[in-house]
Amino acid sequence: MPNPQDDLERTSLLDAFAKQEITPPVSVPVGSGSTPMPMPRAGAIKVDIKRDERAVLQRLKALAAHAGEDWFYRYPVKDKKTNRTSYIEGPSIKLANEVARVYGNDEIDTRIIDLGPDWLIYARFTDYETGFSMTRPYQQRKSQRSIGEDADRQRDIALQIGCSKAIRNVVTNALQTFADFAFDEARMSLIDKIGKDIGRWRTNTVGKLEEKVDIKRVEAVMGRAAADWLAPDIAQVIAMMKTVSDGMATIDETFPPLGNPPEEQKTESKIEQFAKAAEIQENSGDTSSAG
Repeated sequence: MPNPQDDLERTSLLDAFAKQEITPPVSVPVGSGSTPMPMPRAGAIKVDIKRDERAVLQRLKALAAHAGEDWFYRYPVKDKKTNRTSYIEGPSIKLANEVARVYGNDEIDTRIIDLGPDWLIYARFTDYETGFSMTRPYQQRKSQRSIGEDADRQRDIALQIGCSKAIRNVVTNALQTFADFAFDEARMSLIDKIGKDIGRWRTNTVGKLEEKVDIKRVEAVMGRAAADWLAPDIAQVIAMMKTVSDGMATIDETFPPLGNPPEEQKTESKIEQFAKAAEIQENSGDTSSAG
């Protein structure tokens, strides 16, 4: 039965977090022997080095070329009412961390409230240069399980995953244009890298998959045999396996057993659209050469 006193305490904590003044780091002259009082934040703050948004995009583009699959994920979501599975893809926590770092003159703060079976995690992003601030909540269940860990370790992992998701959500919403740009660059750089040596990538990817799951289950999800996978298909599979290794989804959720396959909702992602365009272009090239 809910305790009114607990609810009151949680409300007070949230109010305090929302009203808390954030103070940027204050430089102290070397040898001054004293620390100045921190200045309260009041809108935008004058900074020594102003942000160059064009340079931010250029740096993200360069980093994305190396990050590849580390910067995006893809995992299944099953609708229990319709028994259909659709797939969600987006930027990872590693991407969010890098975007916030490269953007600069900002801060990310989190607060955790214990709700019994769940944690309510509030993440706040503050841009000192513009005075912009955004707070987003994320509710993480304590019961989330990882493979091969004891109960205490499971709970620790669940909390860390929740914090990562909360930070990722607030950064990708506060800096949506930069996060979307970084996501697209990372994804397309991986596809381009795979396309330059698709035979080796296909062989290596299939070999790693077969160590963990029946390849026919993966082929059923992808909708084509592994031998026919294009670069975007391989990029999708790599992103899905990265999601499994990060503990965001299980093997069975990602590649359902063939005995009870879910009805997949045909919602095309950008990668799938790219794959179709590449296939059409390849077939048209074969036709023209045959003529």
